Amino acid sequence: MKRYFSTIKQYSWVLLACTLLAAIAGVVVSKGQAAVYQAPSVLLVQVGVPGTTYPGGPSAGSTSTESLGQALNYAAEIQSRSVMQYVENLDPQLKQRGFTTEDLLLDVIPSTSTTAATITLLASANHPSDAILLTNDVANGFAAYRQAQAQKQLDASRTNLSNQINSLQQQKAKWEAAIEALPNNTVPQYAVDNNNLASVSTAINTLQAQLDALPATVEGDVFVIQQATQADVTTSPKG
Repeated sequence: MKRYFSTIKQYSWVLLACTLLAAIAGVVVSKGQAAVYQAPSVLLVQVGVPGTTYPGGPSAGSTSTESLGQALNYAAEIQSRSVMQYVENLDPQLKQRGFTTEDLLLDVIPSTSTTAATITLLASANHPSDAILLTNDVANGFAAYRQAQAQKQLDASRTNLSNQINSLQQQKAKWEAAIEALPNNTVPQYAVDNNNLASVSTAINTLQAQLDALPATVEGDVFVIQQATQADVTTSPKG
């Protein structure tokens, strides 16, 4: 036993040297790791506010509960590839700095509040300016994305009404031509054709009134209420 402890004592300096080397290596690796910078931006969801509604589209006067629910839906939508591709194509700076759709999906994390219809976007990057760029671009990009989707739906409604009116205009012309071809307005067919003409004309007037009630443009229901600045950037602990 004494011989055993004597051997350990003899080589104790090796254990001490290994411990010191490990400690030094840990310090060097720790200092060599790049710090991760984080920056937040905030979106507000307001369903049914003026400028976002129109007849046959989103309804006005929605409750705060609906906005809270929509914020949850939008937070999930932000993490979709289609949205991040839209954001990437919106700002050329992202590609210039080497950021891809995959980077946006990994580096920008949305979270929602339980008391307000807000979405906080937290971006992480190796440089403060990149963190600011990522979070603000995703915030502005998603607001623009929702506005584009709202406008697309409005344009589709206008196109649908216009197509219906054009189709009925053709029917109207058909009945007008049929009436003109009759010898007089006393023949039985006149009453039939005239009723059809009146019915089509009424339908055209109704659809035209609906078309006239639609606005030319519409806003989305997502608004950027806080963009990140240099003062908002924080540094996460090193790994």
